[in-house]
Amino acid sequence: MQLNETGQASANYSVWLNSLPTSPVNVPIHFEDSELRVEPSSLAFDSSSWSVRQHVIVTPKNDWVDTGSISETVITHEVRSDDKFYERIFARNVSVTLIDDDLARVRVVHGSGNEGNVTEGGEDDHYDISLKSRPTENVVVSVYGPGLGQLYVSPSTLTFTPANWNTP
Repeated sequence: MQLNETGQASANYSVWLNSLPTSPVNVPIHFEDSELRVEPSSLAFDSSSWSVRQHVIVTPKNDWVDTGSISETVITHEVRSDDKFYERIFARNVSVTLIDDDLARVRVVHGSGNEGNVTEGGEDDHYDISLKSRPTENVVVSVYGPGLGQLYVSPSTLTFTPANWNTP
């Protein structure tokens, strides 16, 4: 199964039993909840519903973290039952390929003011800096460039955390 974070379109698969169980069968579904939303989180089968296909809907979550262009995750199924056959059965995993739309970049937005042009003794100017994706660790951005000896820049370093990454 392949999903794209950008469109967040869902995909689905079906689960059913191959034979009539002697006791109810529950199938909890396990997955990486930071990457996916899976509904329902558990399936239940009994003597009247064992052969009815139950659909599982898988939707990617936009986590805002650059994990590379493609990542892999697995949905697993645990089978629980007092039925002697179904208590020992292994249910097949579902592999999910996620296409990540997040890029680790710095966003610079010019604020109101002099469009980056300042004159000695004139008005100040400013711009906002933030990150385009949530980092997993702190990120320090230093402001430097030609002519800084003649300019006052404050602050000269900015620290972004996983909590404030998109706040200028």
